[in-house]
Amino acid sequence: IETKPKEKELEEVAIVSTSEVKNGWEKYGGFFEENFIGKTKLGRNCTIQNYQVLKFYYSKKKNRLKIRAAEPLEIVNNALGYKIKYTLDSFIHEYATQVSVYSGYPLFEEMQPAIAGQKEMWQANRVEAYNGSMLHFMKSVYAKTLKENDFEIQYLIKTDSGEAAFPLKNFYSGINYNKDDSTQTVEFTPNRPDLAILYKKEKPSENYLIQSGDANKAFQLSILNIAPQKSIVIEQNGYYYDQNDLTINGYWTWEKVGDMLPYDFKP
Repeated sequence: IETKPKEKELEEVAIVSTSEVKNGWEKYGGFFEENFIGKTKLGRNCTIQNYQVLKFYYSKKKNRLKIRAAEPLEIVNNALGYKIKYTLDSFIHEYATQVSVYSGYPLFEEMQPAIAGQKEMWQANRVEAYNGSMLHFMKSVYAKTLKENDFEIQYLIKTDSGEAAFPLKNFYSGINYNKDDSTQTVEFTPNRPDLAILYKKEKPSENYLIQSGDANKAFQLSILNIAPQKSIVIEQNGYYYDQNDLTINGYWTWEKVGDMLPYDFKP
């Protein structure tokens, strides 16, 4: 399923003409958890404590599911040792295109270990979640440490026979990389809209290969599509914007809220 972050104001009026689904959690709760929390090993250890605050709206005419939360979602991630208060602006799934769009703001709180060794287990899981993640990638772009952190970037170019990938030997000279010391931000504008991001230190998980049907590879592959004539600005902690201009496909769509880390995480 493709994931595309979008602005909060997205189709606010749609809810007016759409009927709320009775027993929405019973009907769509599992689907929401799979596409919001995720189906990874870490995601399966993540629970929404107050799912009753979720409201489900389905438009038969548009074949669209929209989900809102009356209050911040209270999420417990027992695999990573975080309690998360997630202010969900909206979650939208377009059945026609199989695209899920959600926006919101997470607030992380460290959990206290209950047994010996739990803190160390959490840290090991956090490092596992961080390695190869989009947060890891954005921090690496900012710090110019892509190669050291086992990332490879390729341009994807459509041809008459399909699609061809061209590795960038010098990523920073090929993406119009500019650092602003006054704001401590980096802006990059690729010459091509589609970037293949290879994380070469880890293979895809078995569950991902089963779910996606992708062929087994020696690396994790994610695709970034940046809107035409748009750029991405990255802060030192890995936060990036404008997220509305970015579409994500591939392995990073497999890693959802259940694998999410706070921006101040350090491996």
